[in-house]
Parts: sequence; C-alpha cells; structure tokens
Amino acid sequence: MTASVLGIAVILAQATATSSSPLETKIVNSASSPVHIDSCRGQIKVYGATVMYEAFPTLHNVSKKNIKVIGFTLVPLTAFNDSAGSAKTSLLMVNLAPGDEMNEDYPFTDGAKEPLLGDIGSPGASQGWSSVYIMACVATQVRFADGSVWKI
Repeated sequence: MTASVLGIAVILAQATATSSSPLETKIVNSASSPVHIDSCRGQIKVYGATVMYEAFPTLHNVSKKNIKVIGFTLVPLTAFNDSAGSAKTSLLMVNLAPGDEMNEDYPFTDGAKEPLLGDIGSPGASQGWSSVYIMACVATQVRFADGSVWKI
C-alpha cells in the first residue's frame, strides 16, 4: 500500500459567504488495484451555513482491460487517523482503456463532472464530518467492460 500526503489542514469557522480551503488528503493505493491514484486534491467549501468536502482525483488504468466504472471512496479521518464519519463512495462512469488516465477535467460518461463530494453538513455540527482533518482517497471497486469486477 502506498500513501502520500498533500495539502494543509484547515480549521473551519462558520462563514456567511462562499469560501474554500485546501483539505489534507491521503492517497491509498492497493497493490492489487487495477487503477492507480496519482493525486487527490481535497477542498472544503463553505456556502453560508453549509460545508461541503470535495475531492479532485487523478488516476490511471494499470490493468490490461477497459474500465467502465470506478468506485471511488472518500474516508474522513481525524488528526490521529481515527474515523471522523462514514465513508462516501461515488461511482465514476468512465471509459478508460489500459494506460489511460483520468485527470481533473475528465468528462464522465454519465455527464457528471468533478468534484466528488464527501459529506455535506454544518460547521461544528455533531453529525457528519464535523471533525475531519484528513480525507483518504481510495479506489475500492472497478467494473471492467467485460463485466468482471474487482473489489478491495
């Protein structure tokens, strides 16, 4: 397993205007994964009383098969790597041939655009991702064009 840390940690205060701050991320690549995460830029956005945790991953297909769907999971962690809430998995509808990469501008086949959302909540709320310090980015599932599936 390879891990890398990017960004800086941010302490949020309730804001009335739209603002964004970088969020520290940790990339987790499984040795058996058919995709390799190259980077995962994290961001916290505050819209009035709403906080959104976002991720902008880049990755590439290291398998010998075409990939159609990637289950990409964002895991909220405290400063001590304990759980800071429930993990959120997004299904990325892609068309990645062997060696192809997905960058931050990748046009998903279902029309969706990045960023991937983690949690949406209120600053200081007791529910949701209120104590998130680091967001781990993990490819947890892959569906190939031939119908076969890989899972962590």
